[in-house]
Amino acid sequence: MSTRNPRPVVTFPIVLRELTVLRVADVTPGMRRVTLGGPQLRAFHRDGLDLPALRTEGFDDHVKFFFAEGDEPPVLPGQNVSSLDWPVDARPLAKDYTPVRFDPGAGEIDFDFVRHEGGVASTWAQRVKPGEVTWIAGAEDVARSPRGRGLAAGRRRRDGAARDRPVAGGDARGHPGPGVHRGRRGEPPAGAGD
Repeated sequence: MSTRNPRPVVTFPIVLRELTVLRVADVTPGMRRVTLGGPQLRAFHRDGLDLPALRTEGFDDHVKFFFAEGDEPPVLPGQNVSSLDWPVDARPLAKDYTPVRFDPGAGEIDFDFVRHEGGVASTWAQRVKPGEVTWIAGAEDVARSPRGRGLAAGRRRRDGAARDRPVAGGDARGHPGPGVHRGRRGEPPAGAGD
């Protein structure tokens, strides 16, 4: 195991997925949640390739959203067996986002977008309506955070007991990371101590 990243990492094929907006809801006045779904969250066949179901198991997984510029359709990469083939004549407009909830049984995945002026993703999230189509790719790899290996590992509490939970933080743009680390629904990971 690498000393640079002591967390086990599992790599998955990067798959381009066409999904449908199922719901849009304001979580707070400054945060909008977009729920996506569709058959391409599961294993599917496209262009002669059998492509696997989406997997997102790590607290810091991310997918790439592809956005349109103006009235043109989004520039998309091509799909290879386990990776994407990026176009040479045009650059896709893409941004990375961390899922805040993934329910493979229901075929739904949620993403939170900070509401602000001028950003391509924020503008898309403000305007998108249920039934519209969007494209994502990923998640590429999953880095798990084993017990005792978080940011607080090796440190002691004031009473001398070992800390075994990581500490995560961020501003509004980093919102999903700390919350997702708690188990995608706000619970601490199983076995987390005080």
